Amino acid sequence: MSAESTLIPEDILSSEIPREPEGPLNAEEATMIVLDFLERLGRKVTTPKSATLEEDVFVVEVDLRREAARVRVNQTTREIIEYSITASQGAEEAARPLPVPSRRTLMIAFGLIASACAFIALRYLDIPFLTIFEALTGQSASDLLIVGGFCAIPVVVFVIWWRRRS
Repeated sequence: MSAESTLIPEDILSSEIPREPEGPLNAEEATMIVLDFLERLGRKVTTPKSATLEEDVFVVEVDLRREAARVRVNQTTREIIEYSITASQGAEEAARPLPVPSRRTLMIAFGLIASACAFIALRYLDIPFLTIFEALTGQSASDLLIVGGFCAIPVVVFVIWWRRRS
């Protein structure tokens, strides 16, 4: 395909695209550059704290979830000169007041407790544990499906609650 048969007009092809915005960088634009930069790094920004001009460099301070970021942006070139991400002073103090196990450990513990409760309930009702599987194959009465359903309800409720929580 030749260049003459393109559907794009010549004036659009030959016009220059402005690469740099006009005028000096202001505090709002510096903050937007920093927020975009931190977002690309995968950091979740909670609050931009301040943007100050020191000589030819904007210093933007931003609060992250458990950290604080300080980014220096050149006023004329709009480039990020330097950045640092440090842990907040309040996050270190209130990080973990009590030793709480991880989510995975809690999920495993809850699953074991739910299984034990279901097994105890089946033993209390004088229903052998493996006869629930007979109901699925159609060999026994449907009462066992009801008991199995009641045993599964707490697990399903917990999983739904856990997914909505996180």
